[in-house]
Amino acid sequence: MEVSVEVVHQTFRKTFFADVIASRSGLFEFKAAEAIHSRHRAQTTQYLLLFGLHHAKIINVRPEAVEHEFVNILSNLNELRKPRILDASLLLESPGAGNLREILLSLIHDWGAGLDLALYEEAIIHFLGGESAVLYKVPVTGTGGKLAEQQMRLVAPDAAFRLTAFSPGSPSYTKFRTHAQRLLDHTPLNFIQWINIHQTELTFNSIQRIQNTKS
Repeated sequence: MEVSVEVVHQTFRKTFFADVIASRSGLFEFKAAEAIHSRHRAQTTQYLLLFGLHHAKIINVRPEAVEHEFVNILSNLNELRKPRILDASLLLESPGAGNLREILLSLIHDWGAGLDLALYEEAIIHFLGGESAVLYKVPVTGTGGKLAEQQMRLVAPDAAFRLTAFSPGSPSYTKFRTHAQRLLDHTPLNFIQWINIHQTELTFNSIQRIQNTKS
């Protein structure tokens, strides 16, 4: 039997449905996929945090032989509400930086830092005025002119924002910064406000466009 939990912060609310909770201590999630994927594990981890549980079992009924996988966590949302804040690389005077920081810190202090990125992103978009005020197609240009348009989330007319969940100091973290800088330099935007959300650490970065000095 499905059970629900509602995530609320001020005027934002979203309801999640889990498949089965047994004896108020264990969660069972049923899937019908080719295989159990990382997104299934992430979803199940989020449900454990939201329902205040520590143990779950994902059961996939799609293969010829039913497969299952256990998901266990040690943390709870109370422990995830006070991650270390690293914002020395955030340019507070840059467009949207202060507002974005304020919104996200409010969410983290309420919900904790271990939930799915899509939930934080959806809430941020809500508090910035909704999709019509945030989602824009931004032209990406090369040396020969316009290459394509890429949909981005804008926190200000010349600043996009991006959330990630890399482990601090991981190669993926470094690669993302390089990629974001390269992308920014091929758009008319001046900033990407980048926030990396880890369970124990929240890092704010302002990536600034490298101005073309050619005459």
